[in-house]
Amino acid sequence: MRRKCLLLLAVIVVACSGQSQTPDGTSATRFERLYVPQEHSQIVVYARALSPISLPLTWRIRKVVLNRADGSRVGIPRSETSVSLSGIQGGQKLLLVSEADAGDFSGLSIFTDDVVSEVTGESVPTESRIVTIDHSFTIVPGNTKTLNVLIDWKYTGDLRRTAELNLKPEFSIEEEIPSRTRRLIYVSNETSSNISVIDRELKRVIHNVFVGSKPFALSADQRRKKVLIADRQDGVLYVIDMVGSQLTRAIELEFVDEPVHIEPIPSEDVYLVLNYGSHKVYIMDSFTAEILETIDVPENPIDAVYSPRYNRAFILCKRWGMLAVLDFSKRPVVDDTLIRVEQQPMGLAIDDTKEWLFISNSGSIDFTVFEIRRMAVERTIPIGTGGGDVAFDPSSRRLYIGMLDTNEVLCLDPFTGVMVFRTSLPTRPGRMYFEADEMKLYVTLPESNAVAVIDPIAQRISHWIETGLGPTSVTAGF
Repeated sequence: MRRKCLLLLAVIVVACSGQSQTPDGTSATRFERLYVPQEHSQIVVYARALSPISLPLTWRIRKVVLNRADGSRVGIPRSETSVSLSGIQGGQKLLLVSEADAGDFSGLSIFTDDVVSEVTGESVPTESRIVTIDHSFTIVPGNTKTLNVLIDWKYTGDLRRTAELNLKPEFSIEEEIPSRTRRLIYVSNETSSNISVIDRELKRVIHNVFVGSKPFALSADQRRKKVLIADRQDGVLYVIDMVGSQLTRAIELEFVDEPVHIEPIPSEDVYLVLNYGSHKVYIMDSFTAEILETIDVPENPIDAVYSPRYNRAFILCKRWGMLAVLDFSKRPVVDDTLIRVEQQPMGLAIDDTKEWLFISNSGSIDFTVFEIRRMAVERTIPIGTGGGDVAFDPSSRRLYIGMLDTNEVLCLDPFTGVMVFRTSLPTRPGRMYFEADEMKLYVTLPESNAVAVIDPIAQRISHWIETGLGPTSVTAGF
């Protein structure tokens, strides 16, 4: 039923791109309102502290309930959680992501079990175990509603004596809509089926967009102000408008087998869509989304980069450790070169000025530097096994490599082979994005439901941003 719905979405979108106003005043395409089932609406709730509290206390939440405008209540399943008070004072804490019925609501209620000391396990008295926050909002069918619960941790008593404290927190709700002037970061959350929109300056999620089953690959088309998302389960290509951060198109792709990467080819006005589950790469028209050509490459294409200098795309194929080269100066486009690299390559980046490709290898201890002009390996640098995604800083010409076996990110000088610094992470790194204007590295952490922001100057994590569930890819919109 769901695939039929998505196919119908695609037909409607191609035929009609007109927009209408949703009940909460945001724009939505007509097909979203008419054809997306209500049960696929979402609510995402974050918490943020307005005042610091340094005590090691844990706030235990038993249940969250949505209060309808008609006076009835709707419970949120699996909304029980525990929150460290000190853990949310410096940022944003993800409380829940859940499917939710569409409709008008007057607010929400939070049922708490207790606030306990993380040192002694003793309960801390609070004024009420049921907190009702009045705030009118609408959940639109097929959309995600994002709410920020703001908490002012007021208290009476002696901070040095936990048993004598009496917490009197004040709660409110804030909704933020992306501004046209904001610089935004987009993160695909594969498990919670949505895209988190992060304000780059605030370093927190301000909006979420529901996009389907398993959104995986992200790519930004800066020329058209669009963000492209490939759903690797349903084979659907979604398009989000950067200006309004709203879904504008949903296109069913035929014969797609687990799309994992989208690479824009600006000179040709096309996109490359890599299918990890097969040996196929599609060349898609960036205007009509029509598949223009299908090209066979070695199995498990996993990453790709484009060289404007050579008008060629380089595709990394994991299973056989091959690098495929597509020459866009020829028509039809042909795969005219196959080069063997290392074992189980995972990540690919390019320095088009230096004419080098950088390849990480999960099955080898070596990192590969490949020279485009000679079409040959320039050198290998031993870094250890488990190399994952690769990001390149064009200013300092340094590389960042996610290490899957050791849960860290390496900063490497590819010209000298010197390891500049290493940053430890709590869980495995996913895909990464280096934001050149900001000089920050964004690293997805699928098992932590968060994005770590690494400052290369301080050589440490500068910000921790909780997103949705299972973040996989990250990119920037301007």
